[in-house]
Amino acid sequence: MFGWQGKALRVDLGKGEVVSEEIKSEIYLNFLGGKGLGINILSSEVAPDTDPLSPENKIIIATGPLTGTGASSASVCAVVTKSALTNTLISAQAKLYFGAELKAAGYDAIIVEGKAEKPVVLFIKNDEASLLPAEHLIGQNTDAVETLIKLSIHDPWEAREFRILSIGPAGEKHFPIAALVTDGFLIPNSVGIGAVFGSKNLKAIAVRGTKDVFLHDGKVFVERVLESAKDFSQNDKLKTFSNLSTYLSFETLLKANGIPCCYFTKPYQVNLSLSEIKNLWERERGCFSCPVACLKATQKGKFLPEIDALTALGPLCGIHDVSAIFDAYDLCVKTGLDPVETGATLACLMKLGEEGVLEKENLEIEPKFGDKEALLKLLAFIGKGEKGSSTLGKGAYQLSQHLQKPDLFMGVKGRSICFDVTNLPYLGLQYATSNTGFTYLSGPTFLDKGLKREEIPGKVKLVQDKTAALEAMGICPYVTDGFALDVFLSMFQAATGIELEEADLLKIGEAICNLEREFAQKAGVDLGTGTLPEKISPSGFKELIDKYYQLRGWK
Repeated sequence: MFGWQGKALRVDLGKGEVVSEEIKSEIYLNFLGGKGLGINILSSEVAPDTDPLSPENKIIIATGPLTGTGASSASVCAVVTKSALTNTLISAQAKLYFGAELKAAGYDAIIVEGKAEKPVVLFIKNDEASLLPAEHLIGQNTDAVETLIKLSIHDPWEAREFRILSIGPAGEKHFPIAALVTDGFLIPNSVGIGAVFGSKNLKAIAVRGTKDVFLHDGKVFVERVLESAKDFSQNDKLKTFSNLSTYLSFETLLKANGIPCCYFTKPYQVNLSLSEIKNLWERERGCFSCPVACLKATQKGKFLPEIDALTALGPLCGIHDVSAIFDAYDLCVKTGLDPVETGATLACLMKLGEEGVLEKENLEIEPKFGDKEALLKLLAFIGKGEKGSSTLGKGAYQLSQHLQKPDLFMGVKGRSICFDVTNLPYLGLQYATSNTGFTYLSGPTFLDKGLKREEIPGKVKLVQDKTAALEAMGICPYVTDGFALDVFLSMFQAATGIELEEADLLKIGEAICNLEREFAQKAGVDLGTGTLPEKISPSGFKELIDKYYQLRGWK
């Protein structure tokens, strides 16, 4: 086949075995790759009622047919498992270079199963794959893990080319709010996956590939890629997104009172400005073959938070000092904590403190809105897995349940929300209908403006299907509002020799969303229609939900 490598690497941690196996062509035709491939494999091999932290759960890391080919924005590699936070199936988006490197190693997927007796690193170099001891990495932050793994490689020049995906101490402690990191970048939507890695004693995966990816028509493919690059240079939406990244929505959120303070108890006061935030951006970094280059970083290349992470670690906790928020985010990266869920959990803790229900918790650090020193100390407390941190490591939902304040939790399907969508019904509908709980990455509808109310359900469904299909191809969801689908379809056809119409692609996206939901239903996850907290539910929201479910054919 063209575009795909046709192979998966199956890793049985319990037996210490690593074997290569073929992937059936019909799976590619039905689900393409990436998120679609990962969800298909997981749902067929893991029972929905499986404990996420048991050896029976599996981790599927899958590239799309365009990942690593040089197609514009084709950097995404899906990491799929059953989340330890939500009990749902979750698909993270490993960007930067990990997916391209895996594809160049000759694999479309890695299937990790079982549990290693002792901590290990999965080490892959083309056809050679092995499990190496990792006891010396236990307790190490993610930056140290990457450094130590590369130092262990004899050739320093080759070591520079290895791409590493790892967990920090939070994942080792099996904290459900633990996430994944690659090349110093917190992998979006990976909350709960860090804990699954830790439960399997898998500290990191290091991969290096030098193989070719064969294309159906290389000449036409290059022409299509060059055309897409030209489209980017003339596309105002993409250029604006390149400049502002997810902060493109900052002013819209402000005007709609969408940035909450002090765990949704106070309206936002403009103590942060976009210009103040931008003053700390010193350089832009892009992922493999992406012309958009939307990731913001310091001069030394250290990544800075996107708008959801900044909101959760900042205003939601009553913090408006940008430097302090960036320091908090850096702690999350190093210790492997999801910044959104962690920030929301600490904000919930601060609210519980105000209500006087923390006396029995014996916390040495007083959680208090606006106290940036306390925020950083609490982050370090959780990130290092200090004694007594396990309750906080389970997230805001479990925290509010533990302290018998369940109505305090602000989230969807056990996953915290960080924006107030009272005046943003299209954004609220996207969150409420996400199969994995709050994440704007399942369909970035916040970029849409001027939608008529009756158009919202159809638009949300369209963007969700489109996003799922593009992720299956290996395309970053951030470009869904910029490039037209036919741009990617033309590259896909040149790469694979398979012709798809736009309607065909959207049907694949819809099938992925439906399979994701079916798994969640069988897992016993509450997927009822009233899934937004009442406090932030937009007026007439049930009507939007009902229309959306009608379009989906869901009950």
